[in-house]
Amino acid sequence: AAYPEAKIAGPSYSVCDAVTIEDFLAHCKAKGQKLDVLSWHEISQYYKDDQGGDIVVCPDIAHKNIMDTRRLVETKYPGLGIEEIHIDEWGGPLRDMGPGGNIAMLYYLDLAGVDRAAKTYWTGAGLRSDLLVDRETPRHSYWAWKVYADGIGKRLVTETNDRGVVAIASRDDSTGIVRAVLGRSRRHSGKERDKRLPSVRTRINFEGLSLSGKAEVTILRLGPEVGPLLEKDLGSWPAANTELILW
Repeated sequence: AAYPEAKIAGPSYSVCDAVTIEDFLAHCKAKGQKLDVLSWHEISQYYKDDQGGDIVVCPDIAHKNIMDTRRLVETKYPGLGIEEIHIDEWGGPLRDMGPGGNIAMLYYLDLAGVDRAAKTYWTGAGLRSDLLVDRETPRHSYWAWKVYADGIGKRLVTETNDRGVVAIASRDDSTGIVRAVLGRSRRHSGKERDKRLPSVRTRINFEGLSLSGKAEVTILRLGPEVGPLLEKDLGSWPAANTELILW
């Protein structure tokens, strides 16, 4: 009565999937409760490796969780009036993310049609954000976000045959520039958490882009390091005529 335009959001569970959240949805339905926004956290996905390792951040499993929940709402609880899905927190501690993990989460949140999402940020017990060392010192992952934010013109549709390797691309016809941001997420946990992923051969195909004459390619590689990386250490990147950015 005091604020009729207020939005009702919940349940903001710390970690969940469609099975976990259904009791809440059923409760709202039984009580005749309207729910404008369905929200929860995708900090970790409780993925266990073959050795029984503990949880890790799996962006593609986060995508599956969101899509499963969306289908549950559409098929069994359309009467609740849910208009948006918000992910209150996503991503894990520094040890589980890195530049590739950040880009993969951004890719899958977008693919799942999430309306709003907030990055996790811890400040105590050595758990500073994986984007910053301190208020003035960026890590490698910070520049991944910078490249993502610098997308130009219009977004391009991207597809992958490896759930752990994704690309976010954009093009600007007025300048003749195409940007492709390639990210690879980690899948190690437990005793193998510090293990580096083996190299993979990755091929990128651009389709439907008209090209005549000479194309200049510039590549920026970030990670898997997670320590500080200052702007002056990026060298001359990005050049004004940058055509392609990868890592």
